[in-house]
Amino acid sequence: MLPVLIFDNAAKDFQKAYTYLEEQENGLGEKLLSRITEYIEVIETNPYIFKSGYRQIRQAKIKPFQHLLRYKVFQDYVAVIQLFHWKQNPIKNL
Repeated sequence: MLPVLIFDNAAKDFQKAYTYLEEQENGLGEKLLSRITEYIEVIETNPYIFKSGYRQIRQAKIKPFQHLLRYKVFQDYVAVIQLFHWKQNPIKNL
């Protein structure tokens, strides 16, 4: 089990997604944050569960939302680096 660190950019992404979804429907942003928390708990216990890609960055599809949680596994911790909507350019904040 590795500790999960949420980088500042990812925390800002969480806030932006939350705000946008709450504007669309009351409570929807809360549902997204709840799902993200569930995925982070899974990643904490099994960081290699999701496929590794470019630069060994792993992606978890936050279902039923159209968001990807990007993270990287290091020796002593897991770094959550980004949350983005599928229609966004994932490279813009890296």
